[in-house]
Amino acid sequence: MAFDRYLDQRELFQEYSSYSDAHELAAAARRMTERGDDRAAMMTESAQNALSGNTITDEDALAVNAHISQGLLRQRHDIVTRLREQDPPMSWTRIGELLGMSKQAAHRWHTRGYLRPTTDNPSTHADEQN
Repeated sequence: MAFDRYLDQRELFQEYSSYSDAHELAAAARRMTERGDDRAAMMTESAQNALSGNTITDEDALAVNAHISQGLLRQRHDIVTRLREQDPPMSWTRIGELLGMSKQAAHRWHTRGYLRPTTDNPSTHADEQN
């Protein structure tokens, strides 16, 4: 891994966002080139600069994505639990609407589907490697 120190959730998200933005810019530059857009060269140069400034690799990005996603799913589970425990409890129909799924799918996700293997913060052992 490319991490030289421990990064908290906010820092990990910033690294991942920079990585993601650079790759989106590169994809936009490719589309502009394919269309023959006059601004493609300028966009390609911007994309190359953004990509060269990335501090994380594709492998790092996948590890960060898995860690961030797992954290968000845990938070979602906690929020749904609080909504169901309030008086009166929020209906599964409404929870499903908010999550973009049926009430049955929301209930199933909350009771058993959310459980996934947890991932460690990918920068956890960075200090030990240096």
